[in-house]
Amino acid sequence: VSTQSTWGTRLMTARQMAQQTGLPVAYKSGLDVFVQTIRKEGPLALYKGFVPQWARAAPYTVVQSLVWEQLCKMCGINAV
Repeated sequence: VSTQSTWGTRLMTARQMAQQTGLPVAYKSGLDVFVQTIRKEGPLALYKGFVPQWARAAPYTVVQSLVWEQLCKMCGINAV
């Protein structure tokens, strides 16, 4: 849920930082990136790249959780 709610800010940050110096400024602020993106590409454009990122992170998170639980059991620690 947290990834979904903050993904648009990642896109805005990436677009603003990708501006090249010496060229006309495409975005003036983070809010300007947000407004221009929604006007030109629609609201779903804020979630570009979400599925590949989720597909990469989800298996890692599941494996990490399973390993952590097993390590806690082996060491006699009550997992949260």
